[in-house]
Amino acid sequence: TTARLAEAARDEGRTVVSESGIMWPYDVRNLRRHCDAFLIGSALMSARNRQRRLEGFVFA
Repeated sequence: TTARLAEAARDEGRTVVSESGIMWPYDVRNLRRHCDAFLIGSALMSARNRQRRLEGFVFA
């Protein structure tokens, strides 16, 4: 759904933020070409090792 909606928004020059469903760095890698930003708060708060999870997102 995000990918389909993102293309229409980008065609209008809008910034696209994926606001849900982002739990792992591979989610970011899969959506990077469609989105400009990602909300990852739940992923960080639920992680056993928040530092490692954050690093995974930074380098995704």
